[in-house]
Amino acid sequence: MTTRNLLWIAALVTSLTACGSDTEQAGSGELVCPSNRITQTDISAGQGQFSGEAPSALIDSVNAKLLVVSTNYGNFGKPALFQCNLDGTGCNFTDISSGQGNGSGRFPSAVIDSTNAKLLVVTTNDANCGKPALFQCNLDGTGCNFTDISSGQAIDSGYNLSAVIDSANAKLLVVTRNDANFGKPALFRCNLDGAGCTYTDISAGQGTNSGRVPSAVIDSTNASSWPSQRTERTLARQPSSAFASIHHSGCRTWHSGLVTARVAPTNALHDPQLP
Repeated sequence: MTTRNLLWIAALVTSLTACGSDTEQAGSGELVCPSNRITQTDISAGQGQFSGEAPSALIDSVNAKLLVVSTNYGNFGKPALFQCNLDGTGCNFTDISSGQGNGSGRFPSAVIDSTNAKLLVVTTNDANCGKPALFQCNLDGTGCNFTDISSGQAIDSGYNLSAVIDSANAKLLVVTRNDANFGKPALFRCNLDGAGCTYTDISAGQGTNSGRVPSAVIDSTNASSWPSQRTERTLARQPSSAFASIHHSGCRTWHSGLVTARVAPTNALHDPQLP
């Protein structure tokens, strides 16, 4: 099953939380949910094909809701929020693109700012030349604001994003694959509202393509952020084959929400298998 099958994966993950004491131990020692306790729910809330690409799921514990953010290719690649009850019922869809254009919601990574009761969603904004974007919303998807958090970095600086919150310093940390810097890992550090962003090359002397598909965690003990790199080619998420890619002059052009056009920056060396 792929992320293109709407949002079924997120629904399956949610159903595992209901297993409770009914979990079983597999031969590998892992706890698994018995097959008779796994359910599948379509949580697409009436959205069409390809509305659930690259979902990022969170639990809003205050309101007992499942929040799933995805790239909605049924809505021209804009970021979508699906808010549901924890059992996958009662889902609502919200376009959280805050006026940004087609392709503004690629590779979403969502976190909850508990202090301010906000949903923070970072994306690759193809409506802004592949730079990292922040969409700050209320937890129900209303009141969204957009901020360009690229801090002066150029075209394609915001691929394969991973966001974490540094609670001790009230900062949003976003790591990306920066194709404006030869595919090296980048750190964008911002206030929780997206203001005051700074950029740092965190490649530590590593070379071209050292930042493919980064994943960030907080080392609370030593007060550091640690982006790890998953180099498996299969983890480089791409749009469905229904969304053909062509080369064209200019930054990006979207045609009927189905075809993307892009030009790589001259100093970026692209793996043809990557977006």
